[in-house]
Amino acid sequence: MPENEKTQAALFGEIGPIGSIVVRLVETHSSYIKNELSKLGIYRGQDMILKSLSKNDNQSQKKLSAELCLNHSTITISVGRMENRGLVTLSKSQKDKRVTLVGLTDQGREMAKQVDKIWGQAEQQMQVNLTKTDLSEFKRISNVITKNLE
Repeated sequence: MPENEKTQAALFGEIGPIGSIVVRLVETHSSYIKNELSKLGIYRGQDMILKSLSKNDNQSQKKLSAELCLNHSTITISVGRMENRGLVTLSKSQKDKRVTLVGLTDQGREMAKQVDKIWGQAEQQMQVNLTKTDLSEFKRISNVITKNLE
């Protein structure tokens, strides 16, 4: 774990043991995904855009922004980078010329498959050395904690 993440985890550990564990888990997972995505030359967040478009191609930037809970300018910047890489195309909606639609290219569809593999590998890696009982208990406890905070 990088030094800054150790420091953050230590700070949260002072608040309470559960928070520290949750922060460390989220940071470690995020770091794993980020490192794997960097091998493909894409940034964190672009993976979610690819996944969203692979399920529902030719979406407006506004819809992507709402679905992914990202502000419009973040989507615009990410989509621009992805267009430059040949992963997506931008086109005007036939129904409303003010709306810009984002669609996957063939290269983008292939990249989305690679992203799915990365997320699948992360899922498998997280389950190494865990029994079915461990997984069930983890899910149960995580759901209880989530409900406690909602």
